[in-house]
Amino acid sequence: MHDVTKEFNPLTLKRLKGSLENVNTFTKDLVKKEQAILKDVGKVTRNISSIEQHAQTLEDENAKAKSLADELQGMHSEFKETLEEERKELDDMKTRFNAAISSSVDMEKDRDELHRRITGIEGKLNTILEMRRAVAETRTAVEALSQRIAEIERTVVRTFVIK
Repeated sequence: MHDVTKEFNPLTLKRLKGSLENVNTFTKDLVKKEQAILKDVGKVTRNISSIEQHAQTLEDENAKAKSLADELQGMHSEFKETLEEERKELDDMKTRFNAAISSSVDMEKDRDELHRRITGIEGKLNTILEMRRAVAETRTAVEALSQRIAEIERTVVRTFVIK
């Protein structure tokens, strides 16, 4: 050690020792800071990984939402077409219903006209029946008259012959 002290000044060695201690402390602090930074970097890396997972999940959900939106658009188109078809069928049914009502009104008018005609024919039939009865009575009266005339003629012929 004497050789070392002879070569180096003790003050210089103390300074060197102090400097080395400072370097050693600085190095330890640097290592601690590096470890803290590495720890923070690890946290950031985990957070970035978590963010990437969330981003992937969001992308997947977005893709699903787009797919569902496309399906919904297709269903909307089908529903719209079905609605148009149903509307056309409803209009057709409405037209047929109106035609049936119109036809029903016409049929009711025709029924009323037919009823009026039937009533007229019944009246005429009753008149014809009365006329037939009257004709039958007249025929009976004519026959009775013919018999009386025949009897009168026989009486006249007998009277004439007797006279």
